[in-house]
Amino acid sequence: MSYYLRSQGINCSINLQYRAPKLAHRWSTAFSICNGDIDLGTLRQRLDGRDDDGNIWLSPDWDCAKNAQASAASCPLVLSNARKLAAPGVAYAREGYQSRNSRRWPNRVDIPVSDHVYGTAIDLNVAWSRLGDPWSKEANTLIERFGLFRPYKDEAWHVEVDKTKRPDYSLKELFSWIFHNQA
Repeated sequence: MSYYLRSQGINCSINLQYRAPKLAHRWSTAFSICNGDIDLGTLRQRLDGRDDDGNIWLSPDWDCAKNAQASAASCPLVLSNARKLAAPGVAYAREGYQSRNSRRWPNRVDIPVSDHVYGTAIDLNVAWSRLGDPWSKEANTLIERFGLFRPYKDEAWHVEVDKTKRPDYSLKELFSWIFHNQA
């Protein structure tokens, strides 16, 4: 789609394609902390406050409330640290590891794995004004034309492969399909 847009004189670049599980985990956990979804008791389960990827979520030196039920975000040092480890703008991010994978700690088990990890989602920077606006009929038609969809109403840049339209594909097949359907 980005090649097609550029051929039509519309600026487009891929901002984020594949996301490593480690990065998705870091961003998702940071978001969960900033959002108040992880309590201090969970972070205290490990004495050094590190996850299996080496991210520090709680340092023994940080003066945090002793109430284990308190939100981790209630501790200014934990919150500040999570913001540094988060995606730019502390954006919502899905997890990098499956729910039963121990590497997911301290994140919640109910957060789905990011489609970026599977290579079926990308973030695009598009000059949507050439098509009206990001949510115009023309923009939506273009997205659908390439077998993609945007699942989040507040993220015009995030597109995923529409598995209902292309349920059995490989990346090689997908790119071949895209190039043959540009006309």
